[in-house]
Amino acid sequence: MTSIGEHITGRWLRALAALAAVCLVSAAGNAWAKTPDGMPPSQETVCSGLSGAAFGLCNAYCEAQDCDVHPRPSCPVLRRNFAKITGSAIFPCDRRCGNGTIDRGEDCDPPGSACTNGELCTNDCTCPVPVCGNGTIDPGEDCDPPGSPCNDGDGVCSDDCTCKVPLCGNGTIDPGEQCDPPGSACADGVTCAPDCTCPAPLCGNGVVDPGEECDPPGSPCPSGVPCSANCSCGTEPTGCCECPAGTTAPVCQDGVTPSACLASGCLFGPPGTSCDPTLGRCVSEPRNCCQCPNNQCLTVQSPDLCPAGCIAVPAPSMCDAAGICLPGSGVP
Repeated sequence: MTSIGEHITGRWLRALAALAAVCLVSAAGNAWAKTPDGMPPSQETVCSGLSGAAFGLCNAYCEAQDCDVHPRPSCPVLRRNFAKITGSAIFPCDRRCGNGTIDRGEDCDPPGSACTNGELCTNDCTCPVPVCGNGTIDPGEDCDPPGSPCNDGDGVCSDDCTCKVPLCGNGTIDPGEQCDPPGSACADGVTCAPDCTCPAPLCGNGVVDPGEECDPPGSPCPSGVPCSANCSCGTEPTGCCECPAGTTAPVCQDGVTPSACLASGCLFGPPGTSCDPTLGRCVSEPRNCCQCPNNQCLTVQSPDLCPAGCIAVPAPSMCDAAGICLPGSGVP
């Protein structure tokens, strides 16, 4: 037999369910009456699988009160009564993250599965929004954070977490380029390469790049001196300059730079030579002057080369214009 208490309880539950149904119908009568989840109760079907008091409690909990998205003081009471009737405290609208079904209030299910935006489903069955700058390369991003190198090493991560493809030749120096367009001048004076990079001057490549005076090392500089190991010509030395005979006798001169000598069409003497005005030639040192009779003199490279009848003057010495041997520096 049904006890009086059970009879009263049953009547109370039915009354509560009826009240909930009345509230639901009243709300549905107004097409604009919407519950906290924004859906009019007349359009919700989450409780359609239930009947009787269970249906009324479900409507009250899931549709009229929207306890699943907006907890109210009445929600725990509805849950307890629903459990007494159905034996389960879980309403159809309750989120059950992890059951593999995307229930109301969930973005995804189960956790770890792929969201529609490419993110991974979180432990609370929501899909995170990609954030540029969080240091993680989310779907739709090429890189993260901005300013970091792109994965292919070509360019820098932009402010929108994408890697712009440098376009060599567009006249804009994009990330990963040093110059643009090819053939233009780089900051250090070298020419922009076809790949929009500025090649470093390379001493020894046979090309006189900006900042170099000669190339390769050992080749002659314009002055005639050899190119140094760092592709420079250094300071021009001075020496003997010998000019070939024309209509007049050959002439020579000391203290002339190679460039000035060569520019005049003359020959720069080898190192260690100096001008012998008598011979009009650049001769090797040490030099000896041979004083001969009748104020005549000759310049020779060693005393034993003096002709018979001439006196060798110790080196260095040379003839002056009057035919007199002058000892000392050899400069008349």
